[in-house]
Amino acid sequence: MKTLYITFVTLVLTTSLLSQNYLVSNTTRSYKTQPSTSISSFVVEVIDDTTFDYREFLSQSSDSQSRFRIGSERVSKRELTKIFRKGSRKSENVGQFKNYLSENYPRLSSQLSTMEIGLLFEQFSKGTVTRYLNELPSIL
Repeated sequence: MKTLYITFVTLVLTTSLLSQNYLVSNTTRSYKTQPSTSISSFVVEVIDDTTFDYREFLSQSSDSQSRFRIGSERVSKRELTKIFRKGSRKSENVGQFKNYLSENYPRLSSQLSTMEIGLLFEQFSKGTVTRYLNELPSIL
């Protein structure tokens, strides 16, 4: 009888302890956060694309779930693409593009090297009216 009593108490205590652990583990929820990637992965993706087309890249970036960390903010791939395109449209050369980024997006500008800024300007300024107008006198 003593053994039965000890077995029963042990079983009840074990069950109650396990059920408490189960309840605690179910109440703590883990939230999935999208990993934020570095700007360098975006830059490499843009620079390595030899047939870069802004419209196609923008539509692909709209479907992407990638988020890029700029200082304390997270920016989507689409927003980052629009930032660089707007900067290249408003600039006639790499110097103006760099100034645009440093004035309007200083945290972004500080994460990019001078060479990366130049290559991004080249890619994003393809097909802009400013670039066509700058190349027009050399054609005529």
